[in-house]
Amino acid sequence: MKSTPSVKGIVPANGRIIFPLIEPFGQDLASKFLPSEQALIDKYTFTALYDSTQTIAKQLFQNQNRYILKGNYQSEISSEFSLNAINVPEGSVKVFAGTMPLTEGVDFTVDYQG
Repeated sequence: MKSTPSVKGIVPANGRIIFPLIEPFGQDLASKFLPSEQALIDKYTFTALYDSTQTIAKQLFQNQNRYILKGNYQSEISSEFSLNAINVPEGSVKVFAGTMPLTEGVDFTVDYQG
């Protein structure tokens, strides 16, 4: 699996989000607002993140270091496993996710004809 971002800064291998900007919560975000929207710039940007130490930024700007990212994902990973067996009785295949048993026909399927 790739370890570099594939779609808009998301690394599928580990779910990390990469911001392709130098100051995604500073000047880059501020530039998205109109000059007349200074109140919004003050509310949503966090320039201390880039021009202060981490300790100072956390102490002096406690309400500006929190952002909520929302999104959706859908997994497209699938795997097939060969049982290397013939005449497998229906319902006899057991699959677990860790210690949790999975349900045939719901969580996985078995091709008894193959």
